[in-house]
Amino acid sequence: MMKKSLLLFLLPAFLFSQIKPDEIFCNRAKTVNRILTSSKKVTENQEKIDMVYYRLVITLHPDTKTIQGLVTARGIVIDSLFTSLDLDLTSSLNVNTVTMGGETVSYNHANNLLTIIPPGAVSPGDTIEAVIDYEGTPPGSGFGSFAFDSYNDKTLIWTLSEPYGARDWWPCKDDPNDKADSVDLVITVPTGLIVASNGTLIGSKKVNIGQMVYSWHESYPITTYLVSLAIYPYQVWYDEYVSANNDTMPLTYYVFPDHYNAVRTNYLKTKTMIATYAALFGEYPFINEKYGHAEFGWGGGMEHQTLSSLGGASEGLIAHELAHQWWGDMVTCASFHHIWLNEGFATYSAALWQEAKYGKSAYHNLMRSLAYYGPGTIYVETPERVETIFNYNLSYKKASWVLHMLRNVVGDSTFFQIFKAYGSDPDFRYGTATTEQFRDLCEAVSGKDLDSFFEQWIYQSYYPIYRFSYYQSNDSLFLTINQTSSGQVTFDMPIDIRITCTDTVINTVVRNNRNHQQYQLPLPPGENVVNVKLDPDNWILKQVSYMVDVDPSNPPLPLSFQLFPAYPNPFNARTSISYALPYPGPVDISIIDLAGRITKSFTLQNSAGYHKIIWDGKDQSGRPASSGVYFINATFNQINITEKVSLLR
Repeated sequence: MMKKSLLLFLLPAFLFSQIKPDEIFCNRAKTVNRILTSSKKVTENQEKIDMVYYRLVITLHPDTKTIQGLVTARGIVIDSLFTSLDLDLTSSLNVNTVTMGGETVSYNHANNLLTIIPPGAVSPGDTIEAVIDYEGTPPGSGFGSFAFDSYNDKTLIWTLSEPYGARDWWPCKDDPNDKADSVDLVITVPTGLIVASNGTLIGSKKVNIGQMVYSWHESYPITTYLVSLAIYPYQVWYDEYVSANNDTMPLTYYVFPDHYNAVRTNYLKTKTMIATYAALFGEYPFINEKYGHAEFGWGGGMEHQTLSSLGGASEGLIAHELAHQWWGDMVTCASFHHIWLNEGFATYSAALWQEAKYGKSAYHNLMRSLAYYGPGTIYVETPERVETIFNYNLSYKKASWVLHMLRNVVGDSTFFQIFKAYGSDPDFRYGTATTEQFRDLCEAVSGKDLDSFFEQWIYQSYYPIYRFSYYQSNDSLFLTINQTSSGQVTFDMPIDIRITCTDTVINTVVRNNRNHQQYQLPLPPGENVVNVKLDPDNWILKQVSYMVDVDPSNPPLPLSFQLFPAYPNPFNARTSISYALPYPGPVDISIIDLAGRITKSFTLQNSAGYHKIIWDGKDQSGRPASSGVYFINATFNQINITEKVSLLR
């Protein structure tokens, strides 16, 4: 029987209509208790071949918990130094024979690696194909990889091969960076069992006595850990998705018969979710095949290509696994160092569904619940343990905040252009990606330099802590931001500022990239500031405290020498040049044209505090300066700061 703890997870999940933060994850992050002895190591020969096709012909024996397999593995040699076909296969399974071109060949099977020696010389561009005859009991590593299980005293067989478990039940190059162009699965099971898998069901028929064979074909590129089986005497039911172009696609659901009434309501939302994601990301990537769910014996979900395996039916879980069809299946992380490109994207996509279904406030409420303020990098530095790869706080929660913050940094329109460009780029579509490749694409679409953004949020730890104060002086607002962090980085971020005045609300942005920074912001004449908020809509993963009771008649001294942007800019008749001094001393201010000539200069002796001068657009002789761009250069105690200003006649 299935464990009671799993049932306790399943049944309440059916009752929720809106997404709750603990429902939107694959749950691999929460229930891990197995440890990998080592991360997947690609051998030298595996780097020299591109695997293009697998055919899995497998007979399952639930009574003895054994499998018999005949797997065809085909690849194209890409390096002249290739000497052997190395396939990952657990040493717990027994290899009977290996043939190439109908000829039995020598092999070595040890340390979970099957090394096959071609019968003759091979060259780059050659296609080689091996047929491996093997059998045994799959050991089950990671999250289970291959399980002979039961539900309601009936046989239940399921797979969950992520991250490195495909090798536990079939020989393959078990590396997410090498997708096969297509895969066939021909699965023989006892009569009464239904086999659900990837792609399209080619057919099913009775063979021998008491056996059925199911043939499935996945025609889209697929990575090894997404090849799946879900086998049970399911109740099968159907729905249909209609695309914006009026193309139709079947939705196929394999459910435990006693769960049908409980899961149906949320399953019916799937087609609307697909349409929502298609509008945001581009059309469902496997439109010529299907999408659906297959219940399995594990308390979470797994985004198996075209058929997610589900251990629950909450709306959030369905939204998360569906989003993976784009982010994880169509575009897959090139290695598990970059798992956030799968899990962070799917977690964030569930928030986008929340926004589309329930509104912007629901989106922000969910993102608030996903904030993580602890240590660790999103980049998985040592992907040797399952719980390190699928760290709930980093790979899911904080990673979703990276996208949330990126959205505000580049703007809504550009942000969703990035999603569509990412999914349609031939370098990534049905392929793989790294953090750096995604960063470069974001820069190309947005036109922004995002190196520091990705460096600080993916490769560094913690978050900024802001201490914020402000005061008004006549028609200017002076802000002070002190930044600290539990980590080693000073975060460089644009920060939204909302200024509430007696008669208006001003929204502006300042860039903060130092531990101590001050800003002067112009105010409309006659306005009095009532309140100022830093990042009022919570777009930055941060903590903030406000310094109160700042006396406008006795403001705090500046923390450092500052030159504020000229205002107005561009200007015609006159512009204000404001600056701040932490202690008394002489200040030299020069107005310099593009040819490097000094147009106007000021030498001033000032006290500590905030100061302002006016440039009337005239040169040193009192003649009107020409239209154009000028540099304002301020020097104090051997520190030089420059700002640009434009004069328009």
